[in-house]
Amino acid sequence: MSSSSKRIYFVDFARSFAIMLALTDHGMNDFHIWENYSMQTFTALKVLTTSATPTFILLFGMMLEIIYLGKLRKSGMRKTAAGLVNRSFQCYVGYFLTTVAGVIGGFKVLKGAFAEVIFLGNNHFGNILKIYTILLLVAIPLVWFRNKYGMKWTVVLGFAPWLLYPILQSLSPIDGNIGIFTSSMFGTGGQGGPSIMLSLSVVTTGMLVASFISFERKYDFQKKTLAVICAFGLAVIAIFFIVPAQPLHHEYTTNGYRDDNNVIYYIFSTTLGLTVALISSFIIPIGSSISKPIHTFLAFGRSSLTAFTVGNIFLNLTALTVLVRYSWNELAVAAFVAGVFLILLFYERVYPTLAVVKSAQHFFRGLTVRYHWFYVRRMSNLFATVLDDRGRKPQGRPSKHSA
Repeated sequence: MSSSSKRIYFVDFARSFAIMLALTDHGMNDFHIWENYSMQTFTALKVLTTSATPTFILLFGMMLEIIYLGKLRKSGMRKTAAGLVNRSFQCYVGYFLTTVAGVIGGFKVLKGAFAEVIFLGNNHFGNILKIYTILLLVAIPLVWFRNKYGMKWTVVLGFAPWLLYPILQSLSPIDGNIGIFTSSMFGTGGQGGPSIMLSLSVVTTGMLVASFISFERKYDFQKKTLAVICAFGLAVIAIFFIVPAQPLHHEYTTNGYRDDNNVIYYIFSTTLGLTVALISSFIIPIGSSISKPIHTFLAFGRSSLTAFTVGNIFLNLTALTVLVRYSWNELAVAAFVAGVFLILLFYERVYPTLAVVKSAQHFFRGLTVRYHWFYVRRMSNLFATVLDDRGRKPQGRPSKHSA
């Protein structure tokens, strides 16, 4: 079986690879595998697995350019905002369910869980969903800005928060829930990253490289993305010369730079995310069709939110109650990732055909209508009212992508 060559499959491949890396990293942690490795092996694997989060954020930016910019130009702000608000709510539901699983599994008491659901606490492996919940809302004015002012000024806007970086780094770490909130939102507080504000540079870098994609000039993406990687690579080389090797190694592999929202984390992580996207574009070139086995593997990318949520719910439920009681090896982690994959295939191929699912659809359709009326429709109407650009010409060249 082959699929349409007008879909940009390498993005699905990169997302699938990132999901596998994230679940592997989380599994290696909760199955207590990392402690079995030598420092050299641990470093090599950790650098690989830590590329997952920046790859997610970079691909998020690419999808804004590929999908939502075209949707804005074709269907207007109201429908574009509705899609992003709906996806934001789905991410919050995944984050909420992971929090509930953490309470059941013993990671949090109810007071801590309440702090998590209002973004004042850190979630066991679910913080990226908190970031996505807000980023998807921020994406609405960001796509509007991209359409009105063009790519150059969008990239400038994305990197502008780094002008505040010296001030943010000069502030003392903030203890408790307020520090967690300011860390995840603004990058100050020393209690977790990446932050939403500083991640805008990664998002707009993703939008930039996605603008290189062309079905007519299929190698533009590889050539221009390689040039962007080289620019970040110069910064990476400078860091190796400036920062002593031992603290650089320790802070990066133990997530010290990430927790502090250090600029080194963002330079390294953006370079890794770009590299994953570039390699993926060579594995599945732009405009190519895919085989049935590849299409099956891409279930991770097609249902990335479901995969991430299901895997992390399992770990939150079992890490402190079951996994800690036994000794495990890498086969257990592989079985965990494979189990999530099989759940995705069931969700895609079997679940929609079940009679009980079909009989429940009428009931849930009513709930969905109410949900869309009270949340999605009102939020999208608000954004459409504030950002209404009817009659104004978009800046930049027209979108070349297939949505």
